[in-house]
Amino acid sequence: MKCFKWLALLFVTGSTACFSPIYDTAMTHEGFTVGGGVAYQKVIETQWLGGTPRIAFIRPEINVNYGFTNWFSVVGRAGCFMPIDTVGYLIPCAGLGIKLSTPGARILNLALRVEADYPNTFALTPMIGIATNKGHEFLTAGVQVTGCIALGTLGFFVNMHPFKGAHILVGSDFSPFYLGDLGLAPGFYAGIGYTHNFGKKRSEEVKDTLD
Repeated sequence: MKCFKWLALLFVTGSTACFSPIYDTAMTHEGFTVGGGVAYQKVIETQWLGGTPRIAFIRPEINVNYGFTNWFSVVGRAGCFMPIDTVGYLIPCAGLGIKLSTPGARILNLALRVEADYPNTFALTPMIGIATNKGHEFLTAGVQVTGCIALGTLGFFVNMHPFKGAHILVGSDFSPFYLGDLGLAPGFYAGIGYTHNFGKKRSEEVKDTLD
């Protein structure tokens, strides 16, 4: 019975809660960017796990990115799902891939993250960022499409950066293939995080360009 409940929890996690918080910007910074965050994530309604009306998680993650240029970087993240309402189950999550960004952008920045992902199989995340003239990206929005253990999840998120390195995220996702048959309704998350870049920042590149 415990094995069945763990498998059911893994299925639900991979079907609805697999929308990954992105502690990142559309801009790409050269060198290492290290940090992470913690998010509260919830599936609003599900018929799994004995008719549990909701499943809530705490999701801590660490992120390590390396930018080879101002438009190409390798991105990696690792963490876990810590269910609040189901005691005793801990599910790992991780992603590894690349990010492509528009080089030299000042006000409007575009990016695409392509990742191998667990418990998903893949995650595609196009992003758009708005920055000041000095190169501080203060708002990032994106869409994430994942291929999960089941069939897939579509999510939307907004990431606010009140100061450099800060991340305040809110997002919502749903599994369109399951809304009718299995009763899986939209989920959401809210998270905070911080990342620090140890290389040359895009703001310095903008300054160099202006000079």
